[in-house]
Amino acid sequence: MADTSALQDGARSEEATGVIGIHLGTSRASVAVLHKDGRPHLVANEDGDRMVPAYVAFTGGEEVSSSHEPIMLSIDDSCLIEDPAVDEFRGHGSRVALTEEHGQLQLEIPPEEQWNDDGELVQAGEASHYTPEQVVAVVMRQLRASAESALGRAVTGAVLAYPAHFSSVQRAGLCRAAQMAGLAVYQAVSEPAAAQLAFDASAAPGDVNRLVIDMGGTTFRVHAYAIRGGLYSRLASRTEANLGGRALDRALAGQLQRDFTRRHRIDLSDRPRSIAKLILACEATRRILGVRPSAPCSVESIADGIDLNVNVHRAVFDTAIAPLVQRCMAVISDVLAQAGWSVEGANDRARPHEVLLLGGASRLPLLHSQLNKLLQTATAATATSDDQPANGAIKIRTDIEPDEAVALGCAIQASLLAG
Repeated sequence: MADTSALQDGARSEEATGVIGIHLGTSRASVAVLHKDGRPHLVANEDGDRMVPAYVAFTGGEEVSSSHEPIMLSIDDSCLIEDPAVDEFRGHGSRVALTEEHGQLQLEIPPEEQWNDDGELVQAGEASHYTPEQVVAVVMRQLRASAESALGRAVTGAVLAYPAHFSSVQRAGLCRAAQMAGLAVYQAVSEPAAAQLAFDASAAPGDVNRLVIDMGGTTFRVHAYAIRGGLYSRLASRTEANLGGRALDRALAGQLQRDFTRRHRIDLSDRPRSIAKLILACEATRRILGVRPSAPCSVESIADGIDLNVNVHRAVFDTAIAPLVQRCMAVISDVLAQAGWSVEGANDRARPHEVLLLGGASRLPLLHSQLNKLLQTATAATATSDDQPANGAIKIRTDIEPDEAVALGCAIQASLLAG
């Protein structure tokens, strides 16, 4: 079982490699290193956070990667997507335009924003222009600094993870961003490959059919792998956009918005800043509901000086997100069909044997319960690759935190390449 604890100052080691593993997800980023005990560890930043929101704030002509105010601009897959039609990033309800200059994609950042008490946007100054790679490099520089602080030495390079659907152009853009951050790119590996390396580090998986289900900040991805004699073959894959943590947050925010309107007769739909604040609060609420039956949701002065303070029960949350979870089940069923697998098949080689869950949003209790129904699984809280599911039941692996596996796998690969 991989140790996913963060390195602290007292745990620095000169034996640790200067090559790190970086995972830049759609909403959060993480960096991992191999410690002297030979196991990968996630590195905490100066605030003690191992999962850093992948946001960049543009203020006063400076760009700052910040875990405190993740509402100016979010790093997303679309930062590295060639399609100019992708033209909106999350933040204060404002738009960040994608333009082309001499054939190169650029982000046009609006002038520094100021808001009055009525929620109206007041702008001043001139717009700034950044390439997507420059924006991503800001986050990578922060991750590199955290790793150097933990290791007590310079970081010379990195292994990067990228979504499996990325094109060669997108992968090249990610590598350029790392180079801008002062990192030599030793290798770029797909997210499902890196995660499986972390899960399989303690023991070879043997011959197994595996589903890799990744629910991140903005997308839902499912991959089917057949592992035979140590070779990993991807049989099927599907990516569903706008089906991730943010969609869940918006679904809950929509429910709370309607409740607020009924109670106070105030329509929030034309107040983008209020909606942005509510969605951000719902994200924190969702994370708590992943482990508790209820959670608070609070927004100070959401409208006309009125605060929003409610206690959200998981049943209310489940009702709000049920259509989204059903979409997830449809994607999984489609990948099973593409792979030629059946959960009820008598042929053991034509059925899935285990499931890896990736991404912070995959902690949803409703997702787990619906997945259990769909796959007729046997979930083990400490399941490892050595455990055999009873009576041929499909096993859900939970031995590594779902949002940490990719970075840990990158760190393992980095140590192998660095020798």
